[in-house]
Amino acid sequence: MDVKFVILYHFGEENSNQYRVFHVHHHATMDEARMRQALYPDPKGNYFCFVFDEEVQLSSKIDLEKIISEAGNSEEYPEGAPVFKTGEELMQYIKP
Repeated sequence: MDVKFVILYHFGEENSNQYRVFHVHHHATMDEARMRQALYPDPKGNYFCFVFDEEVQLSSKIDLEKIISEAGNSEEYPEGAPVFKTGEELMQYIKP
């Protein structure tokens, strides 16, 4: 998986369309002990983590609510799981 950008938002508030976009520097796997050390709430098992570079400002607004609602309509999508899109796919969600 070659993730270049991550969009973060407050879970359950995707309709507010307030989000932040970060460029991904690299990724790492962290075990449960390391997650506890990092004060992650109630860690279980290993975690795949993204390490961010700078925050990115987009010139267009993304319809985050639509992305999340469409993913939620899929049976294989667990609530709150990451949604992966290519740049081309993401263009379908640009607000006019």
